[in-house]
Amino acid sequence: ACILHDIGKGRGGGHSGKGAALVPAIAERLGLDEEASRIVEFLVLHHLTMSGMAEQRDVHDPRLILRLAKLCGSRLYLRLLYLITVADIRSVSPVAWTNRKAGLLEQLYRNAAEWLEAGEAAEAAPQFFLDRASSQAAATSARAVEMLAQLGVAKAEAELLLEQMPRRYLLENEAEEIATHLHATLRFLESGATAHVEPFRAAAP
Repeated sequence: ACILHDIGKGRGGGHSGKGAALVPAIAERLGLDEEASRIVEFLVLHHLTMSGMAEQRDVHDPRLILRLAKLCGSRLYLRLLYLITVADIRSVSPVAWTNRKAGLLEQLYRNAAEWLEAGEAAEAAPQFFLDRASSQAAATSARAVEMLAQLGVAKAEAELLLEQMPRRYLLENEAEEIATHLHATLRFLESGATAHVEPFRAAAP
């Protein structure tokens, strides 16, 4: 799958689908059995899917988690899709793979794997993920408030600031990072300094 994942490039748009269509004939020539051929075809077709999900949506959204779990259908397919996604991104360039991207993909993988372990018949699965995400966000917020208090920020002020933050921010950042962000913001506001946006200008050749 790693060797063939971009084989559809150069044949117009939608190289994933075009590459997947070539897999059965190639798999036969390579002597792959039917199951291996299906796995390779699936991975070639969806090698961009998981990274797109992680970047564009909330990885704690039950709808996204269930969509990925149902797409894969098994822990094997999910694990292989995760591995080829990581390999593909990391092979692009040294800067393509970031800690943020790694964290999003890993969390999405773990959430989908957990749902597959519970079984598709688990009617409470969507609510379970919503409840867990809410609990995690609340715990992170509480830890950040404690850390800000140690830095001299009033508890009421810290709680007010965190209440305005989207849940995704609280889920994708550690309490230490959040406390650092908010403390720096408060110090900036207290300084009376102003901020403005400068248009980007490329350096002269």
